[in-house]
Amino acid sequence: MQVESPVGPDSPEHCLREAEECDRLAGLSRSVAIRQILQSVAFHWRKLAERAAERPSIRARRPAAGPTTGVRVLVVEDETALADTLCDLLLGAGCEPIGPAENVAIALGLIETSRIDAAILDVRLMDEMSYAVAYALRARGIPLMFLTASERGQLPVDLSDEILIEKPFKAPMLIETVRRMARAAMM
Repeated sequence: MQVESPVGPDSPEHCLREAEECDRLAGLSRSVAIRQILQSVAFHWRKLAERAAERPSIRARRPAAGPTTGVRVLVVEDETALADTLCDLLLGAGCEPIGPAENVAIALGLIETSRIDAAILDVRLMDEMSYAVAYALRARGIPLMFLTASERGQLPVDLSDEILIEKPFKAPMLIETVRRMARAAMM
């Protein structure tokens, strides 16, 4: 059974519809200030549509050659925009992102069915914590890092020695950490 992709808030179609609605409301407004605000909002919806339309083509690019070429990295992140950004960064570094998984069940399923060389985990996933994923990765000897707004002291004691990068993060530092994890896994 094939499921059609819904038109969601991240889709270009949704963004363009919102822009058209703002334009329509701006045309009906009698207030100059409200008209200008609606036109500005419409402009930003169009920019979001452009970015959303570009996202698949970014992912379709061939990964760059380099020390991380072919490294398969599990991405466990529940925020769609951040998950997409992480996947795009990994692709640009020559990695192959696995996921993203937005919850523990999906992540554990990917661990069971995919070859994974390293993993990036958000600690908090909606209403659950990703610790079960970390333990499953550890049991398989797969290096992992936490990418989170949580502090190290909030991790269980037996996971507090794992790499932790706080949000917001710097992309070069994240990629370099993935490279080091991949090198360590290959040794």
